[in-house]
Amino acid sequence: MSPNPDPTVSVLDIMCKDRYAEAEAHKRRRDELSQEARNWALRRDQYRDRSKDALREAKELIPYRDAINVKVKEIKERRDNAHAEAAKLKGKDKEAYQAAREVGNRIHEEMLAEAEKGHALNDKINGLFEESRVDRILAQAAHKKFVQCRKGADEEHRKYMDTTRSMRDMRSEFTGEEEPPGSEFRCPKGEKGREALAHMNEHHAPLADWALAQLPEIAPSKILDIGCGGGMLIGKLHEKYPDARLFGVDISDESVAATRANNKGLKGLKVQKASVSKLPFRDGSFQLITAVETYFFWPDLPNDIRSAVRCLSEGGMMVIVSEAYPHPELDDHSRQNISEYGMNIVENDEMLKMMDEAGLDARFVTLPENSWVTFIGVKRSQEAGVLQQDLQADEDEDDSADELGAPAVPAAEEPSGPDADS
Repeated sequence: MSPNPDPTVSVLDIMCKDRYAEAEAHKRRRDELSQEARNWALRRDQYRDRSKDALREAKELIPYRDAINVKVKEIKERRDNAHAEAAKLKGKDKEAYQAAREVGNRIHEEMLAEAEKGHALNDKINGLFEESRVDRILAQAAHKKFVQCRKGADEEHRKYMDTTRSMRDMRSEFTGEEEPPGSEFRCPKGEKGREALAHMNEHHAPLADWALAQLPEIAPSKILDIGCGGGMLIGKLHEKYPDARLFGVDISDESVAATRANNKGLKGLKVQKASVSKLPFRDGSFQLITAVETYFFWPDLPNDIRSAVRCLSEGGMMVIVSEAYPHPELDDHSRQNISEYGMNIVENDEMLKMMDEAGLDARFVTLPENSWVTFIGVKRSQEAGVLQQDLQADEDEDDSADELGAPAVPAAEEPSGPDADS
């Protein structure tokens, strides 16, 4: 005789059934809107490229048009001189006068032909400028549609997450086991984690494209992606730096598997489970380290940045990217996610300070309409790092002297060199 089914599980399944159907409906709509957003982004980029091409072609033609205009002026001056010579001969020498007039007329015809070329070229330039303007307007309209669909997809995703959160709370109430909010993003596990990874790959792709476009021209031989998630960025890094060897780390087994699966054709790729706090690499191993949509989950941000910088070679670059940063226009949805998921979103200046203290010369770039930010830091040499520490020590000493009311140490007597802190 088969054992009786667990009544708790049966009741739980019944209670979650409607919620599950609702969640799936929001998920389908989210995916539909995400596809629409991709289509509009493709159109926008096509319009932008056409606009840029037309504008570039128009600018390239301007010097030729101007050269023709100069030539027309020169010919006009020759024609006027010929007519002036003919005028002097009028009434004196009929044959010479007629010959001079014919010369002037031939020069005039030459001028008209060149002027016609100039007019045609000018019309083409104006037409290209108009094409560029129209395509720019179309690109702006397509971008608005893209933003609208993205916001719609984000809203559907929010509803999907709200519904799954409700199911999670119900399960926790019945089973007594709590699942922390945002765990599917912090450390993806199981089917829900795989769904979250697929969503993040799609949702974060435009952010990654924008961030990579902010980087200067570099040629890294080895690249590390911290918090590689579903592996989307690994693929984009390979496209941008095809000669670099790529490495990825993540604390989630699902993420490691997804990154490998989504980049299985990429030779030399090494992905392993590891925390940013304890990276399993030698000092100075990489020329580029990336961290997209992950820093706010790091357990000890200042020290974790130092951990990453340790693995960076001198002159190497660290890039930290987030789709949210504190500013007055940050939308309520983002604020809700930051609060609920326990995301440690820091002020831009605070991040720069931590990167500076870790040995990076850092700056940031923002896209306010999307609330995106990219931090770019270049690792200082050891000598520069020592000098930075000395300067900071001197500033701290001066500040302490000012607080005590004592005179500051004269500049000529300030300590310098590696022994300044001793």
